[in-house]
Amino acid sequence: MFDLFKSKKVPPGMIGETARINALFQTVKEQGAVVSLRIAGSEVWYNSTLVAMEPRQGLLALERIQEENGHQRMIRVRRFHAMTRCKGVLSFNAELLPGIKEGQTRYVIRMPEAVEYQERRTGSISLSTTAPSAITLMGMGRVARGYLSDISLTDLELRTRDIVPFRPEEEVASCTFQLPGGLSVSCRLKVISTQLDTIAHETRVRGELLDLPEFQRRELDRTLAELAQA
Repeated sequence: MFDLFKSKKVPPGMIGETARINALFQTVKEQGAVVSLRIAGSEVWYNSTLVAMEPRQGLLALERIQEENGHQRMIRVRRFHAMTRCKGVLSFNAELLPGIKEGQTRYVIRMPEAVEYQERRTGSISLSTTAPSAITLMGMGRVARGYLSDISLTDLELRTRDIVPFRPEEEVASCTFQLPGGLSVSCRLKVISTQLDTIAHETRVRGELLDLPEFQRRELDRTLAELAQA
């Protein structure tokens, strides 16, 4: 298993309470939420669902990847990062149990001892990982590129595999991205925090939108309202 699950110490930003983890996964199952899987060493996301859970045995079962090449890679590599929306963004790292083979229709894993869960803030939208919006930060000759995972009228979160050359409290001269529906946004950004996920090989960057033109703010408000209804 991943080193993350070998330690009893829960890293910052993670949930380690068994009852709460069980409740989150139960909600994911009941809602039939899409669970996006990214196999270790790959940049590609595949869709799955949580089809069964056995809290007493500490097991979860995910639907197999329908795309054959993705399924074969999963069986070969066995380790993956998962992300889903459940009134917020729930993500965790996992590994197939030793007995899982090519012909099986479910990926059985152990219930993670810790998960990352970011509750949806008022007025914010969690964006799908299967159709990510690219985002670029540029300033003083430094660049970071990633995808937008959460946005509100005042701030956003991006995830990136780049080395982030910006520090908390630093203002980035250019932040550009495009939302579903075609809205393009360009403004300055104040970095609030950065958090490294060494297992998923990603860094989460939380930032505050600065100097957003009024017409873009109105369009962003309208777009967020439309996305909330989707």
